[in-house]
Amino acid sequence: MGMSPERSERPTAFLVGIALAVPLLATIVGLVLLGTWWHQLPDPLASHWGAGGAADGFTSRTAVLAAIPLIGAVFALVAAVLIRVTDDPTTCAYVVSGTAGISTFLYVLILAAVGVQRGVTATDSRFPGWWAAIAAGIAVVSAATAYLLTPRWSATGEASQPTSAVPLPVGATERVVWTRSVLSGGAFEALTVSGVLVVAVGAVLTNQWWMLSVAGIIVLIFVVLRGMRVTVDAEGLSVRSVVRWPRVEIPVSDIAAAQVVEVKAVKDFGGYGYRLGFRGELKGVKGFVLRSGEGILVDRISGAREIVVVDDAKTAVRLLETYRLRGDSAAA
Repeated sequence: MGMSPERSERPTAFLVGIALAVPLLATIVGLVLLGTWWHQLPDPLASHWGAGGAADGFTSRTAVLAAIPLIGAVFALVAAVLIRVTDDPTTCAYVVSGTAGISTFLYVLILAAVGVQRGVTATDSRFPGWWAAIAAGIAVVSAATAYLLTPRWSATGEASQPTSAVPLPVGATERVVWTRSVLSGGAFEALTVSGVLVVAVGAVLTNQWWMLSVAGIIVLIFVVLRGMRVTVDAEGLSVRSVVRWPRVEIPVSDIAAAQVVEVKAVKDFGGYGYRLGFRGELKGVKGFVLRSGEGILVDRISGAREIVVVDDAKTAVRLLETYRLRGDSAAA
């Protein structure tokens, strides 16, 4: 067995500080500017402009005043939670960079939209489309700077390799069932809450109430993927949502191999939910990744590869290997 590299200390406090710096600084700047402009601004403010350039959506100054610290707080909270729940240096760098870039883009757009209304009525105001390009450019610079400033550290231990299964000592006529429930981790919950809040704030600021249906879809996806029940028995592997759908069944007769792998949700699959792997040994693998950790990886005879992240995956894989080698089913 190869030697594991020594782990350098993870600078958690510094990481959180960098991640919070941009949204908190942007909040302070936004409040100062809004306070300075307050008596020059119409009430209500234009919050949306149509294709012809005319204002067709309005919101109160108070709503904008409340939204500025709320947006900053959401980004700060989500960034802090994501950093606390991941131990991967690259993923943390993406979190810090993404927080800086997205929050910068939103704040520049909001402040620009408010600033162009100084001294005019909301209906007379115009919001040039090139402000979006300026906001995007500043956001890219902010994200790149945050990424470069994010410290790196050595990860724990050596790179994880798939673990082959040793069959369980089960009698030829015995029927053993293994089952576990897996719940989504804090990162999935934090992303869901932040998504709902951002959409809701956007709906209030722009008076585009249809956007609340998007928030409803986000909540529905979270409910469906909040938890899964994973079962291994003589028929094979079964994975189903706590609300009964979606459900995946892999019969023993379609299992070519089963193994245990260590999964980093963001790094390997780009997020949480029903995902498709895009890098390394897990590229092309699809399945339920509700959090990082140990997972069951099944190679199907059909060529597909499927995964589910769940505790005690080693036992599940050993039982699958037992039934696969025995070649029976519950119907036998």
